[in-house]
Amino acid sequence: MSWRDLRPGARDPGDLRGVVYLSALLVLLVFAVRLYWVARYATSAPFWDQWDAEIDRLLVPIAQERYTWTSLFEAHNEHRIFFTRLMTMALFGLNGGQFDARVECLFNLLLYCLAVLVMSIALLRHSYGAARPVLALFFALVLALPFSWENIVGGFQSQFYFLLGFSVAAIWIASTAELRLAKVGTLFLMALCAMFSMASGLLVPMTLCALAVLRWIDGSAPRRAAIILLISQALLVVFGYLILPESMGASFHARDPRELLSALKMVLSWPKSATWLHVALVWLPTFFLGFRAARDLIARRALLPGHRLFAGILAWVLLQAAAMAYSRGHDMVDIASRYLDILSVGICANVAIALTAAFGLQGRGRVAAVLLSAIYMSQFVIALALATPGAMASMGGRQDGGARVVRMLRAYVATGNPASLEGNPGMFAYPDSRRIARTLDMPVVAAMMPADIRRPIGIEWLRCDGFKPDGTYPRMPRMPYPDSRGSYHAPGGDSESGQCKTGPFSASTPYVSIRIAGYFDPPRLDVRETSGRGQHSLRTSSNPGETWSMVSFRAEPGMALEAVDTNPDAWIAFTAPVETGRLSALFNMIASKLIGALIFLGATLFAGLVVLSARKTPT
Repeated sequence: MSWRDLRPGARDPGDLRGVVYLSALLVLLVFAVRLYWVARYATSAPFWDQWDAEIDRLLVPIAQERYTWTSLFEAHNEHRIFFTRLMTMALFGLNGGQFDARVECLFNLLLYCLAVLVMSIALLRHSYGAARPVLALFFALVLALPFSWENIVGGFQSQFYFLLGFSVAAIWIASTAELRLAKVGTLFLMALCAMFSMASGLLVPMTLCALAVLRWIDGSAPRRAAIILLISQALLVVFGYLILPESMGASFHARDPRELLSALKMVLSWPKSATWLHVALVWLPTFFLGFRAARDLIARRALLPGHRLFAGILAWVLLQAAAMAYSRGHDMVDIASRYLDILSVGICANVAIALTAAFGLQGRGRVAAVLLSAIYMSQFVIALALATPGAMASMGGRQDGGARVVRMLRAYVATGNPASLEGNPGMFAYPDSRRIARTLDMPVVAAMMPADIRRPIGIEWLRCDGFKPDGTYPRMPRMPYPDSRGSYHAPGGDSESGQCKTGPFSASTPYVSIRIAGYFDPPRLDVRETSGRGQHSLRTSSNPGETWSMVSFRAEPGMALEAVDTNPDAWIAFTAPVETGRLSALFNMIASKLIGALIFLGATLFAGLVVLSARKTPT
């Protein structure tokens, strides 16, 4: 049986169900690992464009009840980010009118996993059965590692995930489904949604035009449906071009063909170094697919649905690569990490073609083909392994800078001193720190700041024997408010013990949060919340040690805090409570208690299903 004769389900009666299970567990593992990156490296403060696009132009008008729905379609630089704005509004409302970039990162991750689920089902469904366990492992490696770290730890990046989801789903339908007028209408809406996700969404109707022509030529769709699909998508291309905003990044565009080709070489070589040889090696399966498809078309044979799917996805990625090369081609020295989620789709599709072609062969050549495909796949594994330390370092640098920004903003909100925003770490370049100060001076903006930045609830510190203000390890960062108590006393160190209580307090939000530090060992070392519901320990699943860890709990009328330290060999500390939105509290709970369990569960179930799939799949 040749590769051309393989049709989805021909060898596997329960084909689709197994693919869905495998894809779902793959997504669970990717979600758990990426959630760790978000919890470890994301910060809550607005970053760069968020001050302008989200705070000034979206959330402030909403808080002042002067925002109009037509503003959702306005340009942001060269993009129209309708869905990103819509999601920001929804999260802001669900979080009780409190902004939190980490909450945005969490829901961006859910969007990404939905797009990955669609992509994985599509690619695995149209791959050779015996290759699926290996492909699933490879997909997990590519999709879980933090190469696209800007999208992982940046709240204002959901447009990439909306684009990815709409694009892959539309290409899957256009290439494999039986074309009826209802599906043509669905594809029109999906392409339109992609165009209002970000500027390069315009490339989706272009790709669908090519698929319409392909299905017309190979006779796999009724001529009338193919023509209607072609005309409707062509009209979208014209419409999208006419509404493209004037680019504010023209200075980054490639200036001449030499710059464009140099940038294209770099983009198409990823994750390897930029050479034309590496371009050929990375995209070799695409050339193979193109040759086989051309031969079938010349022989007047209809292409298989899987062939059209792979061709459509790879054509879309190549168009995206060309757009990246042009838009950022002037003096391009590296590929911005935010584009790598799209390029990763191309890698996954190319490897799927290589393994499907190899496993689909029969006879003596099969072993050699499988070996060659394994070598082809290993080049990506090696390149990604070599690139991982750099991605981790970049993500760590972003986290350090974001943490400094949080401290600076918190200090300004506490004191109103403009000097708090000076000497910035480069995170206020857009807009400048003086504009940020003017923005924070607005009461509606101060009220929407996340728990990391806003003023704490005014409380009364009652009897605090053995606990003193800022009683923490000397090298820990100081809070800008006089709001912490701890049992670490210099020069005595851990030797102090005692008890500390606050007076009753209330909150206007459904949750409140405190920061804790030190080494907990209930009941001898613990911080508890007391209310009408009883008394509850506020420690995390692991000791925070010499760092501040955020803990959230439900707000109750007349609640109070109590800390106890009866261990002379350890210390604990806690801060005054701060009002917290429900989604921010959810993030804090997941980050402090559930990530390890999710990673373990996802890895175990995924590995088990991969092994089971490998044993059940005929070779």
